[in-house]
Amino acid sequence: MRQNKNQTFGSIGRRLSQDKKSKGLFLLDIAIAVMSVVTVLCLIAMVLFFLEEKDYSYENYSFQSAVMRQDYGSVMEMAGTNRCGDIHVGDAEYEEYYAVGDYFEAALYEKIYTQQGEQELAAEWAKKKESAASRLYVMSPEKEKIDSILEK
Repeated sequence: MRQNKNQTFGSIGRRLSQDKKSKGLFLLDIAIAVMSVVTVLCLIAMVLFFLEEKDYSYENYSFQSAVMRQDYGSVMEMAGTNRCGDIHVGDAEYEEYYAVGDYFEAALYEKIYTQQGEQELAAEWAKKKESAASRLYVMSPEKEKIDSILEK
């Protein structure tokens, strides 16, 4: 009889043990499901963030700061970035900054091609430089600053 009792208690113990395991597995299933949903939401947020970053543009204060520091390479880069995104194109306030960037780029390439003896390319960049200079109004003093930097 004792064996029957042990067998009965043993089977009850196994059933209780299985119930605890199934409850534990159920809780793990819920945790995995919640973590999966959170992961999917994070991925969606990342995609939206990167799509939003594609439309990045530089604003007026960035251009002003670069011009004040005489960092004309940055002005050139920022103007190119804005133009690629078709941002502030035709806006008079920004067009003058773009002209500063264009003037720096043209003057730089004119100097490089002149030093390399490529007179035809240097002449093309000289024309681009004059075109950019004609678009400098308030910022026309930057032209002399750029020229003096590139003469060094």
